[in-house]
Amino acid sequence: MARATISLPVVVIALMSTLSRPFCGGAAAPSETVGMPGCDTTCGNINVPYPFGMGPARCYHSAGFNLTCDRISHPPRLLLGYDGTLQVTEITLWSSTVRVVRAATRAIIKTTSSQDRRNTAFGASFTGANSGVAVAVASPYKLSRGNELILTGCNALAELLDGTGNVVSGCASFCRLTGAAGPRIFLDVPCSGSGCCRAPIYNPVAPGELQFRWLNGKNHSQDMAALPTYVLVAEEGWFDQAAVAHQLRTGQSVAELEVPMVLQWTVKQGLAVANFSLTGNGGCSGEVTHNLCKSKHTVCVNLGDEDGYICQCWFGHDGNPYVTDGCKDVDECEQAEQYGCFGECTNLPGTFDCRCPPGTHGNHTIPGGCAKSTKGMAGKCFVKSRGNGRLTNLGVRITLEKWFGPDS
Repeated sequence: MARATISLPVVVIALMSTLSRPFCGGAAAPSETVGMPGCDTTCGNINVPYPFGMGPARCYHSAGFNLTCDRISHPPRLLLGYDGTLQVTEITLWSSTVRVVRAATRAIIKTTSSQDRRNTAFGASFTGANSGVAVAVASPYKLSRGNELILTGCNALAELLDGTGNVVSGCASFCRLTGAAGPRIFLDVPCSGSGCCRAPIYNPVAPGELQFRWLNGKNHSQDMAALPTYVLVAEEGWFDQAAVAHQLRTGQSVAELEVPMVLQWTVKQGLAVANFSLTGNGGCSGEVTHNLCKSKHTVCVNLGDEDGYICQCWFGHDGNPYVTDGCKDVDECEQAEQYGCFGECTNLPGTFDCRCPPGTHGNHTIPGGCAKSTKGMAGKCFVKSRGNGRLTNLGVRITLEKWFGPDS
């Protein structure tokens, strides 16, 4: 069976087929095997691919991947988490991420107290911390790099702490208060530290707390009166929406918001391995590869440091690497121009062949590049597929690091 093991630094090269998908559309793959036989794989309009599942334990890989479909709601809601407060809106295998939304009443911390410092537990809904669940320490989820910390208000500092109390992100917001006239800020300009601030989350993290502190002396009544003070974590780009930013910076209809987040997931349980130490060439052990990456044409990635494992389909393939025959050959020729082929395209297993048509010659990688041959010689070039796109190694590295962090 064509499987492979790989270490994180090598993933930059090996995962070109899957990690390029956000940048350009890929060719349609044959019908995918999504989940385990006899198991539901949809909830409303949301697909639920294995290792996720609903219902019996055989339908999902291990604790944390079991989801609940609330079919009483209209439309149905797919729920994740130890407290049922996270609604799943998308599960993505290529990036090992889950997009969730949460009601503002639970996702946004509003500060109405002049207390100098306030710490609020954050992340227990997906890490299981303080939930009393025995498997909490092995939760498959972390907060992804696709999120940011957001603070609105005047003269305040917000910090995101991990489970051990270390600061992993933070920012401060300042206002020049001018008495009865209020703060000198402009609500229609980008958030840049005046009345609000944002900070990236540089690496996936299991969060512990959100910490808020006032910065302006002991009397904070003027700060609180100037602008509403909110602290939250949300998916990057969400706060860029003018309507969302206006609601948070003015305090209008905030309770109506649903806050999106991106969670990173890996497989940690159910693999019958003693630990997560790197083995052999720095990749997955043969046992892990066999037990986890069920499809042909897959690669197993050991993220190390007790972060678990993930599987990916190999070059020129798409689908679900966690199920038997889940990775299917992609027919690049169905969208040949997406792959830089403006000539005659022939699909091959895991790749494709592109050449100028008979009787022509030239550069088949550009529109109109094949011209009628004057010498009766047709130009020919064999091009190996780079998967779902025409990206440079740098582009793939950037995409990889967006989700898993820089190479160590």
